Amino acid sequence: MAQVEVKAKDGKDEGAKEAAVLVDLGENAQDAIDRFGADVVFSNYIANVKIGVQAGIRRYLKAGLDVAGIQAKFDNFKPGVTMDRVVDPIAALAHKMATMTPEEREAAFAALRARIEGTPVSGEPEQE
Repeated sequence: MAQVEVKAKDGKDEGAKEAAVLVDLGENAQDAIDRFGADVVFSNYIANVKIGVQAGIRRYLKAGLDVAGIQAKFDNFKPGVTMDRVVDPIAALAHKMATMTPEEREAAFAALRARIEGTPVSGEPEQE
């Protein structure tokens, strides 16, 4: 018996109600098929995979890929295998810097300028 705890909240706000229940989903795929039937297991598999594919499509659309480019990313798709992540380095840097104090931000800008100019930054190994 594979008891799985499933949690949910009724919203994202602080103080949102939360509950957790235990459900027995089976030990493995064959056990799930034996308990619930192949159609139920397969339809839930399809629904879950579609959600993952939709998330991938959204990431690639935001990154500016066209439909053909997105399709090419999914030509060899396998559920559960990590796909290429599209990373916007400027957005990542802005997000990181937004969490810094003004002093930390100035130090980061100084280190970035030094690295761009090719001068060593104290505490960092020299680039070859």
